[in-house]
Amino acid sequence: MKRAGYVLGFMLAMWSLYVLVIYAITVGDVGGLLGLYSGAAWMYKAPVLWFVLFAALACGAIVQLFRGKCTGVERVVALALTLLCLVSVFGWAIITALVAAA
Repeated sequence: MKRAGYVLGFMLAMWSLYVLVIYAITVGDVGGLLGLYSGAAWMYKAPVLWFVLFAALACGAIVQLFRGKCTGVERVVALALTLLCLVSVFGWAIITALVAAA
């Protein structure tokens, strides 16, 4: 069950990074990628929700990492998941601030 949680966490983190890159490309007006943008456009309507989700995921990975329950390879996996989630948290925080400012 724990492995499935890590796999799901990595899938969410990678999807979030994809969405953040697509957002940065389309906001930067590097044309030709509007089809990719429309696939993730529904996520940009409620960025606060995704910010909170990835913050919770990062906190869960940090707690798992520092509680002492991780050993060996699992510690490396939890650390990698934490770093990916923190990138997502900061990205969604920026999008949330941009949406709030507009």
